[in-house]
Amino acid sequence: MNSLPDLSIDDFRSFFMAVNGHEPFPWQERLARQVEDTGWPALLDLPTGAGKTAALDVAVFALALDAGRPQRRAPLRIVYVVDRRTIVDQAHARAEGALRHALRCASSPVVASVRDRLASFSAAKNPLATVLLRGGIARDDSWARTPDQPLIVVSTVDQVGSRLLFRGYGVADSMRPVHAGLLGHDVLFLLDEVHLSNPFRETLTAIADRYRGWAERSLPVPFRVVEMSATPGSRGIEVFHLAPSDHEHPTLARRLHVSKPAVLVETPRRGFANAVEAQVLPMLAGPGATVAVVVNRVRSARELHARLRGVVAPAVAVHLLTGRMRPIDRDALEASVVPRVKAGRQRRADDTPIVVVATQSIEAGADFDFDGLVTECASIDALKQRFGRLDRLGALAGGARGAI
Repeated sequence: MNSLPDLSIDDFRSFFMAVNGHEPFPWQERLARQVEDTGWPALLDLPTGAGKTAALDVAVFALALDAGRPQRRAPLRIVYVVDRRTIVDQAHARAEGALRHALRCASSPVVASVRDRLASFSAAKNPLATVLLRGGIARDDSWARTPDQPLIVVSTVDQVGSRLLFRGYGVADSMRPVHAGLLGHDVLFLLDEVHLSNPFRETLTAIADRYRGWAERSLPVPFRVVEMSATPGSRGIEVFHLAPSDHEHPTLARRLHVSKPAVLVETPRRGFANAVEAQVLPMLAGPGATVAVVVNRVRSARELHARLRGVVAPAVAVHLLTGRMRPIDRDALEASVVPRVKAGRQRRADDTPIVVVATQSIEAGADFDFDGLVTECASIDALKQRFGRLDRLGALAGGARGAI
């Protein structure tokens, strides 16, 4: 048997830089070391914009470190679950476009070491496979035929949850136990925006604490659930927080401490549309402005979309984004809108101003970055999430504006 290339936790920084093109934040490096030393914490309590999706990089690197050890601690399958299709697509793009692509190219010695160590798990010598599970796309269950394959699954709650419970949309009866078995053993669940998925969290807890213990002969493979949220609440579990070094990091500090001034506008229900319009119009005055209007009901979103289009179109592009859209319509809309509002884009003064009218489907985790935000009043947790889409990376240095 060929010996595996050397790899240590000290190589994580170089691996991360090779994959992402920039250095990790202090918390990302600290988490990698904690996972190697003592294992995963129960909860990652990280503010919006802190880069929670990098947990995928940590999980892949931890699995590579475990290659060749007598007792493997890192799960072979990494399942990233979030109850928002937009975030699912963005997380899968990271897994496929950054991690898997980097391993294929292996442009640095440390990435080549990770690739070879991951490939040692698979009979096919494939270092990493990725799969996207959500509605509205062609189903691909080939991942379930290679149980020895290092794998990242990015899924909505319904897709992976139904498989865990011996169902599965479109899964043949004969394959249901296979899907349930693969997702019930040797798995790390990264449950993002956990406040959106409490029933699924409770289901995973029951599987871990109760049902896995029913086996007459248990499998010596890990099963771990890690919750992630910017608004997790408190339940007395082990929590991973940011440290002072994170608040001192120049890039992360700009995101965490940027000023986002907001006004509170009190208005009767009948005057709601007028009040929203009055707040939106001044925000569109800047060149290439991007403004989000977030409301609590689909009906309100549709009415405001029609009203704002009648007022500012065609000089301003006005789009509607709700959870009830047909998948084909949503995909077409996101293809045209996402490049204009994606975090990290280059803002250009000659861009047509844009307004996105949305429901809660936009508020949690999505990597969007608006110059202005007008939101209907909601719970404090929901407002925190919505304001996480306002000057997400701190690029406007306090020039963003919000209204509640």
